[in-house]
Amino acid sequence: MRLLHYLIIIFVLAMAGCSMPGKPDEGIIVYDVSFPFLEDNILKNVFPEEMKLYYKQDMVRAELRSLGGIVTTGFVANEDQRVLKQLLKNYQDYLMVVLNEEETNALIDMQPGLKLVATDEKVEVAGYLCDVTIAEFTNDSMPPVRLLHTTELGIENPNWFNQYHEIEGVLLGYEFEQFGMRMKLHARNILHHEVDSTVFDVDSDYREVSTSEFRETIGGLLSEFDDL
Repeated sequence: MRLLHYLIIIFVLAMAGCSMPGKPDEGIIVYDVSFPFLEDNILKNVFPEEMKLYYKQDMVRAELRSLGGIVTTGFVANEDQRVLKQLLKNYQDYLMVVLNEEETNALIDMQPGLKLVATDEKVEVAGYLCDVTIAEFTNDSMPPVRLLHTTELGIENPNWFNQYHEIEGVLLGYEFEQFGMRMKLHARNILHHEVDSTVFDVDSDYREVSTSEFRETIGGLLSEFDDL
């Protein structure tokens, strides 16, 4: 079961922002999740295949669950207050890191540098027209990433807390890499209906910890994985 711990290295990149008049400003985006360079079939069966992202005005919440929900990672972001909460549930241990805008920017600065190259290509994803931008990494061996992003959803400043923060549209297709693991997300469906505000509340079981304690916990779990 310790294979499930590897899920915690995946820090979800997604969207947040405030509403835009005339465009859907609350709902759920359902992403297919895949690991294109993962060859271990056992891990493929354990890792998540789906991510749901809930958004409502200036709030967003995303969550990834391992098989059986034993390990869960995710985040809650508030664009208006510029607060990002990173969440980790590992068996009965619930941890949360709360980052302000300055701390979030510092986290972004730790990601590989990249250059965005606009293209004339247009593609449709989940019924929405997307522009295509190529992200070329300037100080990392990570291959270029195709970013599919749309301005047809009512989310402003959708990427303020992730490494693709220069992209104006909502990301419906993208990839990222953590600790050598490439993860790919592609929107399968977008549901427009009322989202209960309580979705963005963090359960009282979560214990707020420092960034260093959060990282130490991750390091310990990764060590267990390395020992398999």
